Parts: sequence; structure tokens; C-alpha cells
Amino acid sequence: MNERLKVHFSDLLFSVEVAGSGEEAREGVFLYLLFEHKSWVDVRARLQLLVGMVQAWERWYRHRPSGEQPVRLPFILPFVLYHGARGWMVSTEFSDFVKIPECLRGDLEKHVVKFEHVLVDLHAMPMEEIRGTAMVRLILGLLKAVSEGREKEWTEKVLTPAADILTRKDAVDFIRAMFEYLVRASDNVSPSTFREWADNLTDETTRKAIMTLAERFIEEGRQEGWQKGEQEGWRKGHRVAILELVELRFGVAPEEVRTKLNLLQTDADLREALRAGSHATSYGHFLQLISGR
Repeated sequence: MNERLKVHFSDLLFSVEVAGSGEEAREGVFLYLLFEHKSWVDVRARLQLLVGMVQAWERWYRHRPSGEQPVRLPFILPFVLYHGARGWMVSTEFSDFVKIPECLRGDLEKHVVKFEHVLVDLHAMPMEEIRGTAMVRLILGLLKAVSEGREKEWTEKVLTPAADILTRKDAVDFIRAMFEYLVRASDNVSPSTFREWADNLTDETTRKAIMTLAERFIEEGRQEGWQKGEQEGWRKGHRVAILELVELRFGVAPEEVRTKLNLLQTDADLREALRAGSHATSYGHFLQLISGR
């Protein structure tokens, strides 16, 4: 995937067998799956699908069996799985993403790339209507629940009915990955949540796996809290130093200046504010400098 787009999307390419016999069944088709994991719809999803498909075709062409003729590219089905907090609001047709002057549409439209991607919008799908294997329902339901803040409902409607899968010995890694995502992506769970789930399980191996995760998350939470405390202490010290600097230069600071300083949260912003305090010619100039970031 293009490095600049990785922060917005995740993608997977699957080779799928075709039911039947003969050459077509042997060749199969591809399924290009794009995960849109931002909290809002990004119109570039269609562009990323096109880029991903072209890259997949290029790789296939370079590694195709030597001497294979005639050369025809394999079919790729573009597929978007969206689990944002709001419903999907843009067209699934790529040609709608291309602007054509209306006066030339009749002449140019036939030259525009055309394809429509499949869309699964989890936001528009009731949790209890998610279909698939038990693992698929657990994962898709979890993605939907975290994006909408409905983790408790997920445990009641999806996790509890599928509790038998958690007792399988080969499901420990799956459980670990699922709960790690839940803890890192959600603000509505705590180590006590894991203890409650573990208490309802009869399988000792699964219970121990969940409890081990809970203990690890507790320790990570403590370390994160210490780090945040150190960082906030550094930022508070910088705010005090900046305020003292500008008051030494321009007199008692207006309330607006104090409010602006308190709104600066990143280390980079505070460093810039310190430079601004050294170069500004007045409080008005200082506010312009720190507001321009």
C-alpha cells in the first residue's frame, strides 16, 4: 500500500477459488479488501482501491508463469469494510470521483475508469444481524461496538451467545488478539471487565488467558499513567516559564493569554510558544504567533 495512505486504510488481498472445473476454476479470482478505519468517511477509499488493484495486477504480471499467452489480468473484486461512527455517505462508483466538464461529458465519460466496489457498512447493520462464522460475528460485532461505544451490548448480544468458542484450546490466540484490540481501541473497558468475563467461563485455560491479559493491561496502565504524569509535569513547567517570560517583557498577562497557554497540549506547540514569547513585540503579536500554528 502507498505509505501516505497507510494511516487511513488497511488492506488485504485474497485469492479465491471458483466453484466448478476447468481452467477458470484453476485460475480463480482475487478479493481486494480495504478496511476504512477512520471515524468518518474518506472519499479517497475509491482511489486507494484503484491503486491497490493496479499494484496487485503489476505483481501478478511480473510473477505469472513464463510464456503464458494470451495475457489477461485476473478479476479483482474491490471490497470496503467500514466501521466508522457514522454511516457511509459517498458513492461506491469510482467514476463519480472524477470531475468531467458538463459540456464535454458526452465525449469524455467513456474514457473514465469505471468500477463499483462492494460495501459492508457495519454502522448500518444491526449487531444481531451480522452473519458469518462465530469468529466472523465476534470480530465484525467488535469493530462495530467499539466505533459506536456499544461494547456492553456486544458482550450481551454477540460474545455471550458465542461463549463456547472461547473454550476451544485453539482459540487462545484469537481471544488474546480480540481483547487486545478492545483494550487499545475502546475507552469503555477496564481490567475489571475482563475479570467479569473470566468469571463466567468454565474452561480453565481460557479463564487463565483472559486473567493474564487483565493483569498485563493493569501494569501497562500504571506505566502509561506514570509517563503521562511526567509529560504533563514537563508541559506545566513550560507553561509557567512562558508566562513568566512574556510578563517580564510586557507586564501582567491578560486572561486570554493564560487561556491560550493552557490550551497548548503538545510539546511542539509549547516549544513554539516559547520562541514566540522571545520574539513577539506585544501580547497581541504573541497571540497571533501562537494562534497561527
